[in-house]
Formats: sequence, C-alpha cells, structure tokens
Amino acid sequence: MHLRPVGQCAVKMEGELGLEEEIQAVAVEVTLPSIVALLDGFPIQNHNLLQGRLMIDDPDNFEENSPAQFRKHGTGMASLIVRGDLNGNETPIKSSLYFRPIMKYSDPFEQFPRMNCN
Repeated sequence: MHLRPVGQCAVKMEGELGLEEEIQAVAVEVTLPSIVALLDGFPIQNHNLLQGRLMIDDPDNFEENSPAQFRKHGTGMASLIVRGDLNGNETPIKSSLYFRPIMKYSDPFEQFPRMNCN
C-alpha cells in the first residue's frame, strides 16, 4: 500500500507553541514498545520533554533538511501524545512513540513534499 498524504491547509505560525523549557520533565521510564504512531513533521527528538521517548523512522532522511527552529508542529504533537496537556501535569505514557516524518521543511513552513506519480 502507498500512503499519499495531502495537507488540508498550510499556516505560517509566529511565535512559540508553548513547549516551555522551564517545564520539568516528569521521570517516567519508557517500559513498553510503541503502540502509537505519529505521522507529522520532524520533531526535536532531544527536547527535554521528549528525550528517550521517540522511536524515529526516517527512511527519506527528512531530518537532514529540517532546521531545529522550524520543527514546531511535530514536536508539539509528539509532546501532546507523550505527555498530554502540559498544564494538567499528566503522567507521560510508558510506551515509546513511533514517529514517521512525512512533512519536510520548505521555506517558510513544513509541508508535504511533492510526489511524482508515474
């Protein structure tokens, strides 16, 4: 089967998404294999709230051309799945999150790459 993702909209975002560095990472050991997958833009895999929690599968090497300062959406979505609402002090999930980047950075934001369909 082939996956051909199509973006429904593209929005240039200004400012931060709220993944504040001063939020303390709750120490919950990852003890279970991945049971959830996220298909999104490349995340900041070593963000203090995600470190050691993502199993990234990047066969298209999207990381190479994804500047860290533009990895907002994938990082935010991964944080939401792993930690829930950061204002709610929820306990992180005990399984890792399988992450497959399908969006890549193309100035000024992440978007789905053009596909050649022959």
